[in-house]
Amino acid sequence: MDMRCPRCGMQDQAVSVPAVVEQGTTRGYLSRPGRYGATSQFQVEQTDLARALDFTEGRPKAKTGIGIALLVLAGLTHYAYFQSQIAAGLSPTTLATALAVPLIITWLPWSLGLLTLRSGRRAQARYDRTAAYWAALYYCARDHVVYFPGEPLAHDPGQAAAIARARAEQQ
Repeated sequence: MDMRCPRCGMQDQAVSVPAVVEQGTTRGYLSRPGRYGATSQFQVEQTDLARALDFTEGRPKAKTGIGIALLVLAGLTHYAYFQSQIAAGLSPTTLATALAVPLIITWLPWSLGLLTLRSGRRAQARYDRTAAYWAALYYCARDHVVYFPGEPLAHDPGQAAAIARARAEQQ
C-alpha cells in the first residue's frame, strides 16, 4: 500500500494516526496528600496534536440491558396472565383470548424492548465502522496533514474524527 503523503509525496514522516495519539498521551495516577492520607486520581494528559487527532467519540451506551429488561417484563406479565387464566379453568374456546389479551396489554414493552435492542446494535456497528476508518488514517509530520493512504486528499488534523465519521456514514 502506498503510504506517501498526498501533499509532499514522501512517506518518511508518515505515521498512523492511532500511533501518534498513543505516543502523545500519558496516563497515570496522581497522588496528592490529603487530610486523611494520600488520595490518588487517574489522570490522562495529551499533547495538542494527540488531542486534535484523537477519536473522542465514546462507545455507544449499552442499551441491551434496558431492552432485555423490557422484554423480560413483558414476558413475565404475559406468563402471569396466562397462568391466572389456566388457574381460573380456561376452556379451549377461550385459549385464543387468553393468548391475545396479554399481547394487547404488553405490546408497548415488547416493541420498545425490541427497538432498543435493534438501535443498540446499529449504534455499535456505526461506531465500529468509524473507528476502523479512523485507524486507517495517516499523519504526515512534515506537512501537518491527515490522509487516507493512496488517496489524493489531505486534511487538517483537527478533522480526523469527522473525516472517519463521514466515510463510515457513506457506507
